Amino acid sequence: MGATALAPDLRPLILLLSSDQPGEVFAAAQMIGHKLERAGLDWHALADALGDSQSSESSESAGPRAAESWSDAIDHILAHADDLSEREHRFVLSAGGIVRRGWTLSEKQAAWLHALFERAGGEWADEAA
Repeated sequence: MGATALAPDLRPLILLLSSDQPGEVFAAAQMIGHKLERAGLDWHALADALGDSQSSESSESAGPRAAESWSDAIDHILAHADDLSEREHRFVLSAGGIVRRGWTLSEKQAAWLHALFERAGGEWADEAA
């Protein structure tokens, strides 16, 4: 998969790089790097794709996505970041940091993240069938 195929998921994170909040910028850069790494790509591939004028399908046409982990759910929520309040957006970025470090979400954090994921049209892989 090329970096252009990741465009719908990366767009909200790239926009977040313009935040005036250093923590948000840092978290967005980490999440972009994480997504690229999971796709077997790096920042150079992303830069090359940005120079390519061909666009990929939009996130609206991608439809709901089944998640197998909190990391997948967070990626999906951030792909629909336009629907989040500022507080929700900060929470999702914070939860992403917790998950990336291998720490466990509290019951309250997990419930809120689950609700945001479902609101963003996501469904869990074991429920999708």
